[in-house]
Amino acid sequence: MSASIKHFHVQLFKRHSDRKTNPYTTFDEQGDSQTPLPQYIVVDGFSHDHIIELKPYWDKLISQGMRDYETTVTVRETIIKFGDTMQLVDDYILKFNITYAVKNELQ
Repeated sequence: MSASIKHFHVQLFKRHSDRKTNPYTTFDEQGDSQTPLPQYIVVDGFSHDHIIELKPYWDKLISQGMRDYETTVTVRETIIKFGDTMQLVDDYILKFNITYAVKNELQ
């Protein structure tokens, strides 16, 4: 037996600075077996955009047959403003929901 993706739903939520559990969505994509899996998410930074690579997550989820997965992603950016060095930290919650279609391999 092997599994292929029947439906997927990927969401990225930005946490509020006070770390409340009520985040807001910054990325929301879903699709079916005909839709290419998103490979990255671009989030705004202070001086440049940041890319969150999704391939390692897809590899892990699909190889382990995981249906639901949630993790925290932290984006850090060091900036120099008025001669002072500051580090900006943004926390995101990355969620995956996958439905698999199972195919019989009788060859």
